[in-house]
Amino acid sequence: MPGQVIAVDGKTLRRSHHKPLGKNAIHMVVAWASANHLVLGQRKVDEKSNEITAIPAFLQLLDISGCLVTIDAMGCQTDIAAQSVNQGATISWPSKATKKIYARTCKACSSGRRTWSSKACSMTIAKP
Repeated sequence: MPGQVIAVDGKTLRRSHHKPLGKNAIHMVVAWASANHLVLGQRKVDEKSNEITAIPAFLQLLDISGCLVTIDAMGCQTDIAAQSVNQGATISWPSKATKKIYARTCKACSSGRRTWSSKACSMTIAKP
């Protein structure tokens, strides 16, 4: 899959809750291969958790080396970026992630190639 753009996002399944029984809605993390229009995988988020804690475990299941991984603002976490880069992927974040988080992530990713583009409204981190 090298060269693929993989979009990772959290989704809430509609009408999956049942208030009288006290069941909350089901939350999922999904990886989408944009070129193939194909879901690579999906994983249910544990109860009393969120996609921030589910994404790292989910990414470990995927072969993302050589791919560009895009994550929305909620997934802009240092450990998520470091794990993606260590797995050989390039990660792209929206500009909502601050430069402070970006700097910490670059430090965590050791000697990665880093770019900041305010025009493109994204940050990209990759290994050299």
